[in-house]
Amino acid sequence: MEICKGDSIQISGPSGFDGYQWYRNGSAVSGANGQNYYAANHGEYWLQASNGEGCMANSNHINVGFKQSPIASIVANKMICSNSVPFVVYNNDGSNPNYQYNWSISGPASGTITPGGGNSANVDIPSKTPGNYQIVLEVTDGNSGKLGVSTTGV
Repeated sequence: MEICKGDSIQISGPSGFDGYQWYRNGSAVSGANGQNYYAANHGEYWLQASNGEGCMANSNHINVGFKQSPIASIVANKMICSNSVPFVVYNNDGSNPNYQYNWSISGPASGTITPGGGNSANVDIPSKTPGNYQIVLEVTDGNSGKLGVSTTGV
């Protein structure tokens, strides 16, 4: 199971036992002695349940991990000559169909960015105005909502 950092997931054991103790990575989790437990840390979890006669049983082990944030890493020339406009920028991690790529530009003139499909975009500065421009890429994982951000100057 994977969760986002800061989230938790409920894991549950069977009802009808007199005692419960949750374990994480081989150690008892302090205060985790109910049928249900909210796991907020990565690791291997399992439950030990007991009845009033002293019999104990262990549950299956459940691995909880963290979802990774998408990588946003812009690849672009740092020095662009006016005869090289428009130009193309890329996200260095390739293209993932579950990701949404949001590009923006700011600088002394109103540049435009047109998504090129997947992890690339076409940048145009119509007036070819010299100066420092900042390109920002936000990559959002459509499944987890996790965000990666990269900024570069050209």
